Amino acid sequence: MEPNSRGVSNTYESRRMPTGHTLPRPPGDRVRQSRLVWWVALVAALGLSAASCGDNHGAKGAAGKAVHARAGDGGAVYGEGTEGLEQLFRDLLAAVEDHDRKRAAALIGGLELKDPKAWFRRTFGESLGAKLAAEYAPTVGNFDQLEPVLAGLVAEHETDLTVESFAKPGDPEATGYQNLALTAMVQPAPLYSVRLSTAGEDNAFHIWSFVYDAGYFRWVGKMRAVNSGEPSDPDLLELRTRLARVAAQNEKDK
Repeated sequence: MEPNSRGVSNTYESRRMPTGHTLPRPPGDRVRQSRLVWWVALVAALGLSAASCGDNHGAKGAAGKAVHARAGDGGAVYGEGTEGLEQLFRDLLAAVEDHDRKRAAALIGGLELKDPKAWFRRTFGESLGAKLAAEYAPTVGNFDQLEPVLAGLVAEHETDLTVESFAKPGDPEATGYQNLALTAMVQPAPLYSVRLSTAGEDNAFHIWSFVYDAGYFRWVGKMRAVNSGEPSDPDLLELRTRLARVAAQNEKDK
């Protein structure tokens, strides 16, 4: 698995981990695989490092209901919590399916942090915050490229939504990077994951992480800079922590 020029790599999680390094791609015909490569290329261009397929069998009811609602950048009202983010994605997928590009663009545009440097430094402190803001910088102004990625998922009927929230470090259902980020925060903020899948399939297209800031959900990415060491190959920190442990043990037992 090779990282692209922006340090982004695309990985796959599966409910059943293999014994070796290679993580399985989801099953499908050649057409589906070629479209998947196209989506990954778009996501890589965006820098949306969340573009990976992940295990769709996480903790059920992982996060709570919307606790309040305010008008967001997309012109809609979404409450903080998993229900709010799920509704935002349902509205976004509906707009994409209906070819309502104006509506989709408004919803997607709101996902960008208003002031990335300020948010990262406020949340992680000056030093780490500056590194994370630099990691985020290439995505600014490129969020419109998420629309064709979602259009590809809609075309493949990968629209079953699973939304999770992680508020404390050490959660086995969070990715390694999410747990490292939660540990490093000086001002705690829950991190959200969105997985889209086809009904009955184990694999899911994973978009992460989101936060709730200034009345709307914002995408903040993998935040790989929270890891001070060199990433493994494949990068197990991109997997749910419980799956990464299994993969690491399998490798150790080889």
